[in-house]
Order: sequence, then structure tokens, then C-alpha cells
Amino acid sequence: MQKQSGAWSLVSQLSTQGIMFLTFLITARFLEKETFGIIAICLIFTELAKHALSESIATYLVSRQTLSPDDLGRYFSATVVLGLISTGLLIGLSFFIDYIFAIEGIGNALCLMSFAVLLHASSKMNEVLLIRKSNFRTLALKGIFCNGTAGIVSAYLAFRGYEVTALVTQYLIIAFLSAIYLWCFAYWKPKINCKISEIIETIKSMKYMFFSDFIVFIGNQSRIIFLSSYVGVTAVGVYNTAQRILLAFQMVLSGSVLSILRPSLSRNIKNPSDVIEKYLNASSLASIVIVPCYAILYNCSYPLTILLLGHKWADAADIIQIISISGFMHPLIQINLNILLVKDKPNIRFNILLIGFVTSMVIAFLSAPYGLTAIAWSEVLILLIALIVSLKYCCKIVDVRLKSYIRTIAPALSSGAISVLATYFLSEIFIIDHIFLDIIFKGSISLGLYATALILISKNDILKLKKLFLVLHKGDL
Repeated sequence: MQKQSGAWSLVSQLSTQGIMFLTFLITARFLEKETFGIIAICLIFTELAKHALSESIATYLVSRQTLSPDDLGRYFSATVVLGLISTGLLIGLSFFIDYIFAIEGIGNALCLMSFAVLLHASSKMNEVLLIRKSNFRTLALKGIFCNGTAGIVSAYLAFRGYEVTALVTQYLIIAFLSAIYLWCFAYWKPKINCKISEIIETIKSMKYMFFSDFIVFIGNQSRIIFLSSYVGVTAVGVYNTAQRILLAFQMVLSGSVLSILRPSLSRNIKNPSDVIEKYLNASSLASIVIVPCYAILYNCSYPLTILLLGHKWADAADIIQIISISGFMHPLIQINLNILLVKDKPNIRFNILLIGFVTSMVIAFLSAPYGLTAIAWSEVLILLIALIVSLKYCCKIVDVRLKSYIRTIAPALSSGAISVLATYFLSEIFIIDHIFLDIIFKGSISLGLYATALILISKNDILKLKKLFLVLHKGDL
């Protein structure tokens, strides 16, 4: 199973994110920008509950080298308790959110979507077990079944003009079917023999993880929060759409590699030098794969937006182009934060995320009054600061020299910059009116120039692509 984990991880990412992205493209053709803005605001609260509670526990458990049945039972109980509390709080909040944001119908949407938090929490330990066993085949089939079914229903409702109802229904169907599927195919029954006091102690022991995920999520969503206050729900819909396209690139093209980095970073570690080697290998592979993807997205942002979403979403193209500059930084930051968990430094991870949270809130607050373009550039600045701060701490903890890290990712970054600049000048000379042909031209030129530059700058980095296939095959760095 482990030898094929990387391949099935690729299938899982491509199928799940591909289906969700296809559903998004279909619904975007029929639904208004305001609808996506309303759902984006609701997702701030529901996804906050999911990430700060069940996802934080899952991240911690996946990174642990050993995990007993008693541990799983205890963490399962804590997750369910937190899920019940979160769902109740969200339902209570839904009665007031209409007045807070002055948007009609947003309260009903949040009330319904809150039940997805409880469903997610009740089955998260099942998913943790599958990830730890590298059973990505089961997860891939789950993604195809759940997202495919929800996508069909959502697309039909959008076609019939059911606006917010279409997207809320999709969200609930995915949560409901995922919970049933994981309980049916994870083949695990929780051993719940812990006392209430033990559950409370378990929750307390996770305080750094809870607060870390909380401040990360709020920091990331601060731009949407301030946009809804200063510019309105339509601008939120445009910005959220741009982020969806960026996320699709990240998850479909490079997510398969990142999805196996967390367990592989903590696997087969015999001495400190193994951690250093795995850390540098992970950073190098991520940069080699991810940088050209965002170079292509930067150069093709306008024709790609028109092709996928239609002319009514043309104002999202400029936002996509700007935030694509920061796309390569997010995975590198995640690798830095995950390596701190491997070194059992959740408190330092929390400090890094707290700095990022304060920075995000301040920069987003200052940039929001100036509109979408300013918010997009603020995202680039925020991620750059987060990368620098996380790298400073990580190099110290792992005992890696900053020069060694820079030498590891510099060839890919330099090749990406050359690719973007050269493609821009060539596209100004050779102007192609046909949208599809324009995408093919810019995309092929970007990729070709990136590969050429990478070979000229560092032949060793091209050879590392062979190691990438070994990672996908063996599931270990």
C-alpha cells in the first residue's frame, strides 16, 4: 500500500479538486457574484470551526510517530464534543449575522451549513487513520463519490436559479456523504473508555494547535472580512472566485506531493541529519513543481478567466495575476510549520502563526479601503513576511543554514522569474486574439522557458524530478 500511496494521493487530489473545480465553473456561469460572496462569508465561520478544532487535532495526530487505540478514542471524544459546541455556537450566531453584515438571507445559510461542522468532526479520526496508513485509494474514491454527487445536485439547482440554496446544498451533501463513507470504509470503531476529565485534559493539551489554526484561518480570511465591510459582498465574490482558481492550481498540480509530506517528514527518522535531509528535499521538490504552475497562471490569468468563467468575471483576472505571485510561498510555509511539529515544537509554531495573524490583520485593515487590487497585493506581502519568519525559526530548530535553504529553492525561483518576464515580452510581440490558442501559446512558452532556465542554472534540480516520482511511488522522502 505504501508503495502506491503517492500515486493514489495524486488520484485523490486530481479527482476531488477537479470535480469541485468543475462544479464551481458550472455554477459560476449561472449564479451571481453576490451569491458567492454570501457563501464566502458563511464559510469564514464554518471553516473556522472545522480548521481550529477537528483539523488541528488531525494535523497533530498525522505528524505523531506513534498512536495507540486509546489515543484515538480520547481524541475522537474530544473532537465530537468540540464539534457539538461549535455547531451550537454557529446556530446561535446565525440569528444575529443578518444584522452584523446587513445581508439578507445569510443567517439561514449559516444555520444550515453549521451542521456540516458536526458531521466533519464525527468522522475526522477515520480519515486520520486512512492517512496514517497511506490508504489514499479509499480517500480518492471518497472524493469522487461525495464531490461528484454533490456537484451534480448543485449544478442542477444553479441551472434552475436557486442561487444560495445550490451552494449550501452542495456543502451539506459533501459533509453528509463523507461522514457515512468514512465510517463504512475506515473499518475502525472508537474505544471510548475515557472520563470527562480526560477529555478536558486532551482539549487543554491541544491548546497550541487550536489557537494556531484559529489565528491562521482568521488571518487568511481577514481580507474577506474587511472587504465585506468596506467594498461589499460583490467584491467578496470576485476575490473569493480568484482565490478558488488559485487554490485549484495549488491542489490539483502540487497538492498530491504536499499531501504526503506530513507523514513522510516524520517517517524513518533515525538521527537529526535525516530531518535536515527530508526538510531540504521537501522544500526543493515543492519549489520545482509549484513555481512553474504559478508562472503559467500569472501569464494566462486573463484568457483563462474568460475561458473558464465568462466575461462577467473579467474583473477577477487582475486579482488572479497578482495573488499568483505569492502562490509558491504557501506550500513552503506549510513545510516549515510541519517540520516544527515533527520536532515537537508546537509552541514555536504558535508564536510564528501569532506573528502572521497580527501582520495579516493590520495589513488587511489598512489595504481594504483601497479596494480589490490593494487587498490582492496585501496577500503577497503577508505571505512573504510569513515565509521569512517561519524560515528563521525553522532553520534554527532544524539546524539548517539559511544559505543551504536558499541554494535549495533559488534555481526554481530564478527560473520562474525568467519564465514570467520572457513570456510577457513575447506575448506583447506575438498577439493572439483567440482565447484558447492564447492560453496554449503562453502556457507552453512559460513551461518551456522555465525548464530551459532550470537546466542552465542547475542541472541537479532537473534530476530531482526523478526523486519526485520515487516519492509519489514510495510515499517517503
